[in-house]
Order: sequence, then structure tokens, then C-alpha cells
Amino acid sequence: MPSFFSRHSWLLAALALALLVASGRLAIIAHYGSDLPYEDQWAAETNAFVIPLGEGNFGPAKLFLPTNEHRICFTLFTNAALFVLSGQWDARQQMVVNALLYAALFAGVWYSLARPQGRWWPALTFLLVAAAGGLPVVSENEMCGFQSQFFFVSGFSLYCLFRLLGSPVGSWQWHTGWLAGICAMLSLGSGFLAPLVVLVVIFAQIIFGGFESFRRCRATLIAASLLLAFGWLVHARAPAETQALHAGNARQFFTYLLAGLAWPATDLFWLGFVVYTPGLWLAWLWCRRISWRDRRSTYIGAGIFWVLLQAAGLAYSRSNTTMWPPANRYGDLYLYGLIFNAAAVILLLERPELRRQRWGIAALLLALLSIFGIGATRATRHALTEWLPKQRTAFRSHEKTIAAYLVTHDAGELDRGTYPYPVRSVMVFMLDNPAIRPHLPASVLGESRNNSGGRRASLLSCAASGVSRAWPIIAGLGAIFALLAIGHCLRSIVLCRIA
Repeated sequence: MPSFFSRHSWLLAALALALLVASGRLAIIAHYGSDLPYEDQWAAETNAFVIPLGEGNFGPAKLFLPTNEHRICFTLFTNAALFVLSGQWDARQQMVVNALLYAALFAGVWYSLARPQGRWWPALTFLLVAAAGGLPVVSENEMCGFQSQFFFVSGFSLYCLFRLLGSPVGSWQWHTGWLAGICAMLSLGSGFLAPLVVLVVIFAQIIFGGFESFRRCRATLIAASLLLAFGWLVHARAPAETQALHAGNARQFFTYLLAGLAWPATDLFWLGFVVYTPGLWLAWLWCRRISWRDRRSTYIGAGIFWVLLQAAGLAYSRSNTTMWPPANRYGDLYLYGLIFNAAAVILLLERPELRRQRWGIAALLLALLSIFGIGATRATRHALTEWLPKQRTAFRSHEKTIAAYLVTHDAGELDRGTYPYPVRSVMVFMLDNPAIRPHLPASVLGESRNNSGGRRASLLSCAASGVSRAWPIIAGLGAIFALLAIGHCLRSIVLCRIA
């Protein structure tokens, strides 16, 4: 057993992190979630796969059609696959799968950042990533099965940066990097930012490294350029109602930008300067000294630059709105800024040439953790005491109203209650559509199914509900694996000290 933990302690810790993050999200789904699709799903998913599959004229091209200014192919593909497997349009199934995807993404991000570090700092980043992913800080995306596009674009983009900037050119890892860049652009409109970051970093390496750097990086330069060309070909133009949300002036843009950079303390937007100070320091050292241009420093700096561009894109496209501070759902893009800046502080602390500045760097790390602690505490309290209970009440009201309409066929039922899509006429049309109605979830259809598709749907729905309610067991397993990994780490430290 000791030799097993010695060989696999990092993977064990990553698995523990994934289980802890998944258990936190599944607990929220079990207590507050609903199987009834919500808001944008009724327009996007019905047109993409629910109606076409029900009418027998589905084609894969429908999954590539734009939604507003985005192509969310992987979200639609995942939800369509669940629909085909279960025969039921069930949002809880989607949320459970999203929770597992999210947990795997966070474990991968932690592993990529913490694996090269020493013995103590990975534990700190472990706690930070577990809290950022497991607490309901970004609760809006937990409650909607349609929001997985944020997870897909983040995962594919960060993997693209990690492989294109850190793997040998021509290796299979490098090739999976540019494939991930393509996938990012088919996940969300901002997916083109990953190859843009790669291009900027490569140009910086050429400027500071000369012709030898150009010879070493030219294949990556060409790959990033081709990815940007592909992004231009597949980009979708924003509709008029979305263009109305674009920044109206510089004050709107910069206020919204700084608020996003200070996440999760978005109302204290001036704290954004503190959060990104480690990234700016690392970038300055990277430009000045060749010893700082290693794989790890480059990846951390590229990740911070990617988050900055994401925040700038959101500030440009969404700042002309009365919604303040920035919408909670965007936290699943902002949070990587905090994680990567914490990794930058740790990198600064580890370097011996900055030993004289160690106390200042440690103070910067304390400030970062304090900002996250204050913001996460406030966001979690608001989610658990206000937003999530209201959302659960709204979900139950939607279920009651839709169930009553399906029994009575009386449109007045919609006037006496609430329903999950804002346009009443569209809601009535979709509920009466024979391609949609038989596939609605159990909360509104009840036990009216008696065919094989209904039994299959009930089985998968029960499985999704069971997984969400099993969150204490999943959390317990995560805690056990984490303790095993920590125990092995402490044992190794003690043995090294004795030796």
C-alpha cells in the first residue's frame, strides 16, 4: 500500500478533489433542483434536437447552429445524447452530468498547476480550488442544465494553452492541443481567445528570444494562426437585442471589467488591482529574464492573460445593462483568474532569487485568500439564504402550473401561476407540440407513461436523482482519499527530515 500511494498520490489527490467538488454541487441539485427545463433551454434545445428528433428529421448540423452570438455544440450534443438515451427531456439529468464534468475540470486544472510544485503549496491550492468549485459561489450555473458551455470553453481553452505552449511540437499532446482549440470555438463565442493568447505568447517569445525562438515555435505559430482563421469562419453575429447590451462608453467597460477581475467580491471592484498584481509581476519577470520562461511560468502567465481577455470580452458585450454587479453565471470564467494568480504567488514564493521580497509576496498571497474568503462567504450566504430558496419555490411553481395545464388544456392555468419561459404564446405552442409533450419530465407528466420509453426514462431519472442524493457518500469518499494523500505527503516529509 505505501508503494501504491507513492506512485499514485497525485492522482489520488486529484480524484479526492473531483469527488469533493462533485459532492458540493450534487448537494445543491438534490435540495433545490428541478427536472423541468428552464428559460433559454425551451428555445435553444427544442429547435436543436427535441422537435427534430420527435418529428424524425434530426441532422447533426442542427447542433452547430448559433445560439445568439455563440455556437454551443458540445452543450447541445451532451444534452441531446441524454435525451436520446432516456427518451426524456430532463434537466436534472443534465445538471448531474454537468456536476461531474465540472468536478473533472477542476481536478485537471489543479493537477496542471500543482503537479510541478513542492510538498506544501499543492495543499493550499487544493483547498482554494475545492472551495471555489464545491461551494455554491456560482450557483446560477448549478441550477441550469444548459450552462455547461462555460465548463466546456474553459476546459478546452486551458488544455489548448497547456499543450500548445508546453508540449514538444509534433507530439501527440501538441496535436491534442490544437484540437482542443477547435473544440473551444465550438463551445462558446469566446473560444477564439485561447489561440489568440497562444499567438501573443509566441510573438513575445520571438521578440525576447530572437531567431532561435522563431525556429522552435514556428509550427505553433502557424497552428494558432490557422485556429484564429477557423474562429473567424465559424463566428456568429450577435442579434440586435444582444448588441444593445454592448458597452456604451469607457466608464461602463472599465467598471464592469474591474468588477469581474475582483470576483467573487465583484461589488468591491477596486480589489481587482490586488488580485491581478501577481500576474503582472510574473509577466514583468518573464519578459526580463530568460530563466523565468519555463513551461510552468509560461502556462500560468498565459492562463492569467486568457482570463483578462475573457473579462474584457464580457465587459464589452454585457456592460450596458442594469444588472450589477456582473451576472453570477460569469463567475465560472472569472474564478480562473483567482486560481491562476494564486499559482503565480506560489511560484514567486518558491523562486530563490526573490527571497528578499518573500514577506511582501506572502502578504500578497494573504490578501488574495482574504478577498476570496470574503467574497465566497458573502456569495454562499446569499445563495443559501436567498437565491436558491427562491429558485426552488419558482421551480415548484413552474412544475405545478405546467402539470395543471397538461391535464386541463386550459391556458388560464398559465395566468394563475408561473412558467419557465417568459413568452406565454411560445410556452403554449411548445406544450401542445406532439414532438415535445411526450418527452417532458416526470414532475409534470407524473406516472402517465407506460411504454418502454417511459420505463427507460424513469430508470435514468431515478439514477440521476439517486446520484444527486448520494452526495454525502461522495463527499465522504473524497475526504478519505484526501486524507490518504495528505498522510502520504506528511510521511514523505518526515522521512526526508529524518534522512
